[in-house]
Amino acid sequence: QIVKIVRKYTDISISDIKKRINNQEFIMSCDHIDDEMIKQIINLYRELSKEDVPCLLYENDRETTCEILENLLQMHKEIDEEIERENEREVNEFEEN
Repeated sequence: QIVKIVRKYTDISISDIKKRINNQEFIMSCDHIDDEMIKQIINLYRELSKEDVPCLLYENDRETTCEILENLLQMHKEIDEEIERENEREVNEFEEN
């Protein structure tokens, strides 16, 4: 059951998933700026948790929570929006001159 759930979120081979689980290794990992992968990891965590599978989330080698990862995603979104507003402001200033 666990492997079936994990396979929905990653292309890792079944044998590799089993090996990682048995060795208590990370099943999935990503860069802290990869929003789509962070979302996938959160979704996997939640789905495994619903099945009462004990699992942990880590950020920078420290245990973390979905809430913290979701806050990270929100921060990325806010930064992107701020950059977009700044770009629009610069374009408008350029066009005015």
